Amino acid sequence: MYALVNAVTFWRAIDELGRYVKPLLVGWAIARAARGREMMAVLTVAITATAWIFAIYASWLLANLGGGRINIPDFAMTSMFCQ
Repeated sequence: MYALVNAVTFWRAIDELGRYVKPLLVGWAIARAARGREMMAVLTVAITATAWIFAIYASWLLANLGGGRINIPDFAMTSMFCQ
C-alpha cells in the first residue's frame, strides 16, 4: 500500500474519513430509521454525545486531581507469607 501512497497521506485520509464521513453516515442512518420522529432521534443522539463527553471529562478530572487512585491489594505469595 505504501508503494502507491506514503503513510502520512494514507493515515491522514483515513482520519478525515473517520472524522467527517462516519458521523454523516450515522446521522443519515438515524434519520432514515426515525422518519416522522426526527426530534426523538436528535434528542437521543444529543443525550448520548453529552453523556460521552461528560464521561471523558470526569475521567480526566479523576486522573488529574488525584481522586482516581484505586488501591488493589497485592495477592502475591511472597507478600502473603513473608511479611
